[in-house]
Amino acid sequence: MTINGFKDRLGQALAEADTQRAPGSFRQPVAAKRRRVTRPVVIAGAAVALVLAGGATATAMGVFTKQPPLGAADTFTPGQVDWIKGSGCKPGSTVTAYIDDIAVGTAVTESEPEGPDRLVLGVYRLQFTVPADISGGQHTLRTVCPSIHDGREYNHPKPITVR
Repeated sequence: MTINGFKDRLGQALAEADTQRAPGSFRQPVAAKRRRVTRPVVIAGAAVALVLAGGATATAMGVFTKQPPLGAADTFTPGQVDWIKGSGCKPGSTVTAYIDDIAVGTAVTESEPEGPDRLVLGVYRLQFTVPADISGGQHTLRTVCPSIHDGREYNHPKPITVR
């Protein structure tokens, strides 16, 4: 007996089941009948495909029109030097960073196509310095640049804390 006799008991049960089966109860499989696809089914399928394609297009547009959050820390100290990453600015344009209304740094967005799809997305990486005389508390860090979509001024704010 192996594995508490399980294999032996299983073999005996299968052999017994085979002996109780009526000879000739086995049937050959019958080929499935092909159903003809009707016009309403084709129309319904096409309608579903259009709805799904429209949803995918709307999602893709949302991905490219919604701006991601400004890539910067949330908390700073006076005099600290840090970086901001962002996108959505016109390629080759100047981006200016502000804390409240004080300019704290500038950068130029990339203007060469990048990646496998050779896209130009107006990406920037900007170094800035928190003013040494800034008061502690809540402030707004923002970048300003011409929008990649229509060239209008684009403000990208982020609440920050200075300690």
